[in-house]
Amino acid sequence: MNLIKIYLKKIKIEKNYHTKKNPRFDVNYKERDQFLIRLDELDLSVRTLNSLTDQGVTTIGTLVFYEEKDLKTFPGMGATSLNEIKDMLNLRSLRLGMEIFEDKDDQPEEIREVKYEEKEILDEINIETTLELIKEFDETTLSVRSKNVLRNLNCYNVGHIISLSKSLLLQNNNLGIKSVVEIEEYINNLGFNFGDIIKPWDK
Repeated sequence: MNLIKIYLKKIKIEKNYHTKKNPRFDVNYKERDQFLIRLDELDLSVRTLNSLTDQGVTTIGTLVFYEEKDLKTFPGMGATSLNEIKDMLNLRSLRLGMEIFEDKDDQPEEIREVKYEEKEILDEINIETTLELIKEFDETTLSVRSKNVLRNLNCYNVGHIISLSKSLLLQNNNLGIKSVVEIEEYINNLGFNFGDIIKPWDK
C-alpha cells in the first residue's frame, strides 16, 4: 500500500525582537526650553487651562508627559480641549506621551520592539497514525449512533472527523453529549483535536 505523506498543521507564535532608531535620539535640545513654558502664558481657553491646572499640570513639560487617554480622565476635558492642546503642541513640534530625558546621553540610540509573529509548522504524521485516520467507521469502536451521524455529515473515515467542530456536533439533535464525548475521546487518543488541519486531506 502506497500512502501519501500527510502533515498536521500547527501555528506557533514566535516572539521576535526588532531594533529601530530612537526617534528622540537626534532631537533638537532647544525644545527643552519649551518644557519650562507655563501653560498660563499660552493662549489656551479658560476651560482647558482650568482642567489642566486643577490636576497639577502647569507647564508644557508636565503636559507632554501625559497621553491622550490620561487627559480624557481630567474633569472638564472634552474633545474641543484635547484638540486645542494637540494643535498647540503640534505647532511646537511636540506631542502628548513624550518621554523626556534630562540629557541626550540618557537616551538609547536604538530602541527594541517586540513583535509576535505566527509561523505555520507542518508536523509529519507517522504511518501508524495515518492508517488510523483512513479507517472507515466500521473498523472503529465508535457506537452505531455516532457512526450514522458522522456519515450524515459527509464523513467517511476517521480523518474526516478532525475537521469538524465540537459545537457542530453538539447542535446535532441525533447526538447526545455522551456520543460527542465518545467521538472527542476517540480522536484525542490519536493525538488530535476538533478543528485540527491535516495537509493534504481531500474529502
